Amino acid sequence: MQPARRYQPDAIIQRLPPILANQIAAGEVVERPASIVKELVENALDAGARRIDVQIRNGGLEQIQVSDDGYGIRPAELELAVSPHATSKIAQLADLENLASLGFRGEALASIGSVARLVIDSRFTDTAEAWRLSLTDREAGPQLVPVAHPVGTTVSVSELFYNTPARRRFLRTERTEYRYIEDMLKRLALSRFEVGFSLRHNAREVFRLPPATTAAQQARRVERLCGKAFYAQALHIDYSLEGLRLWGWLARPEAARSQADLQYVYVNGRSVRDKLINHALRQAQGQLYPGRHPAWLLYMELDPLKVDVNVHPTKHEVRFHQARQVHDFLVHAVSEALAEDSAAARPATRGWNPSAAEPRGPFYSPAEGNIPAAWSVREAARVEAPAAVNSDDTRSDKQILATLAGGYLVVEEQGALLLINAPAVRAAQLAASFASGEAQTARPLLIPETIELSAAALQWLEEQAVWLARHGIDVSAISETSVLLRQVPAAAASHEPAQWLTVFVELILAGTAPEVALAQVLSCPPNWSAVEQQALVRDALSWQRDPQPARYWLRWDQAALQTLFET
Repeated sequence: MQPARRYQPDAIIQRLPPILANQIAAGEVVERPASIVKELVENALDAGARRIDVQIRNGGLEQIQVSDDGYGIRPAELELAVSPHATSKIAQLADLENLASLGFRGEALASIGSVARLVIDSRFTDTAEAWRLSLTDREAGPQLVPVAHPVGTTVSVSELFYNTPARRRFLRTERTEYRYIEDMLKRLALSRFEVGFSLRHNAREVFRLPPATTAAQQARRVERLCGKAFYAQALHIDYSLEGLRLWGWLARPEAARSQADLQYVYVNGRSVRDKLINHALRQAQGQLYPGRHPAWLLYMELDPLKVDVNVHPTKHEVRFHQARQVHDFLVHAVSEALAEDSAAARPATRGWNPSAAEPRGPFYSPAEGNIPAAWSVREAARVEAPAAVNSDDTRSDKQILATLAGGYLVVEEQGALLLINAPAVRAAQLAASFASGEAQTARPLLIPETIELSAAALQWLEEQAVWLARHGIDVSAISETSVLLRQVPAAAASHEPAQWLTVFVELILAGTAPEVALAQVLSCPPNWSAVEQQALVRDALSWQRDPQPARYWLRWDQAALQTLFET
């Protein structure tokens, strides 16, 4: 074993040889064969390719070949293309701040050529012949020879890490490296629907994707790469606001997966793994069952000047100039989409019978712990009184026959008919939560709302700023007759801010206790999901010790119903 090199007093500062410097830089760009596929395919996309073919052998450990029909490389620029920091995508600092291309560092080909044997065949659009550049030995330098090749470029990489055996030992098995390549190519194929892709491994075709220019063709590509189960359970989202746009496919909460293996996010066509984006999407999804993970295929578009992609050599990370605005936009867009989907599906959930419920698609599997597709886990349930909800005991679920105007629930129980005053039950739940003294879960508004109030109302709000903050309300006066509402309790997410705040203050000025007033205005029947309705029914029936149970429910057994129709 050779001892590690340590500092020596007689050592001098010197410039590293180009070969060694490139190999060090390659450690950031070329982590494994999948990294090479990513860089080469991104170069092809930047070159305007409409067809990209990838062939690999032995998981990319032996050979990687990427062919495209882009505009190619000029013969005079081939040798320059494999030198460090050489690129056609940017020329000045202003270009770096307004990037439209996937690549821009000019490091990929130089880094690949320093740790593998590299061959490039390319024919430029307006030239009559193609040329081959071979870089199989760094000491010998690149060699150029004419070759037959159509317009476009073919890059072949072989014997990865042949000159750095220590790095080769850190690679995984052929099967594992192949899976990394397949996943990487799927991400790239989902980023550009208008481009055709194909993948061959050990001379066997894995997939061939034609260009997808219509909505139906894009749907088929999503089904092919993400699975029919995902597409069947996903809702389409397209939301725009103030120069930001989010579109794509979002799996419903009941379609959560056992692994976080289907979470694709693209910012201006670039695949990213960003903590801020993931946090916003998870927050909007609400609470899922333990061990379950949401799934999404989402595309975010914004002004390139408002996002910095020059954060890491792999270009997986981005930095937003207005991170808070982006976070709130994502939370609002996804929350709105899920709320609209839940409201649209509600008529089908009336009269839902747990024992007769059918799974909706192959995502449902009792062994995996999925919940029925008719359920919808929502963040609003977090503010309910802990002792009042026991959603795990599904044996106590009742059959909800109908939901009447005003939020009343018609329920069947052992041959009897129940009428549940769900708003009153919800008000009691919220009052118990507010009276506990614990800080309430809050949700910031994407766009703060200006609300006109009386002078007495403004004075009360200013005096009770501490109480309001503890209950998730962030409001401040901006004039003598108006306030700016920035944050609301999570229980108010589905309510109109101006309406409930106005009524809330009116109740306060009429003498109602703050906790009771807040619970009352937020108990108006919003779009309750099936699981929330069941929780309300259980709570109503569990309060039989209340001196006035009729406030929450009325019951007619068979005999009582018969008397209603007797003359």
